[in-house]
Amino acid sequence: MNHGMARKRPSDDPGWLRDRWLGLLAGLGAKPTAALKAFDQLSARYAEPQRHYHTIEHIGHVLQAVDALCETVRPRDHSALLLAVYFHDAIYDPRAADNEERSAVVAAAGLKKLGVTKDTIAVVRELILKTKHHDAGEGDIDGQILIDADLGILGASPAMYDRYAQAIRCEYAWVLEDAYRAGRSAVLKKFLERPHIYRTPTYQATEARARRNLRREVRLLERSSP
Repeated sequence: MNHGMARKRPSDDPGWLRDRWLGLLAGLGAKPTAALKAFDQLSARYAEPQRHYHTIEHIGHVLQAVDALCETVRPRDHSALLLAVYFHDAIYDPRAADNEERSAVVAAAGLKKLGVTKDTIAVVRELILKTKHHDAGEGDIDGQILIDADLGILGASPAMYDRYAQAIRCEYAWVLEDAYRAGRSAVLKKFLERPHIYRTPTYQATEARARRNLRREVRLLERSSP
């Protein structure tokens, strides 16, 4: 099945994500009007006011990263992988600890209405749940692709990484500064403690830069408040 490849950044082409979605769902037998309605509903979720990083633009960046990875790594279930990209942050409540589980429920319900098969829905659910801890096992090609694409920002340029870090702080604006510094630092240290952050060769090439970015942010977080 030809899923098409990304040619423009989502910010350059507002209809890019919608067109990819409609083409993907058409290939799975969904009716165009129903698929368009589902996309509009999903887009509304990504436009919620508490989101500063986990927006529709993030979905576009992850989708583009998955596209690029799939040029060199063959996924087992391309359709399910792409659907997981669209739905993996469907629910994003910074105060909650079950966003991935709830996103998987939203995906299953929405895809069932669109007539997607149970087998595909099951794979989509599994992939979304793997983004909770951002870890995929050996041989889990699709999980590795999704997670590396989702974590790609960690290995971005320092300037891009800083914008990401600032956006995450905005999503947790309700957390007092000292508590945020401690919590965020703990999360970043867990990534640094891993033997590897990325699994795919493409992103392993950015591992060193990701670790530099993480260590730099940890130093800033642990610096005493003025």
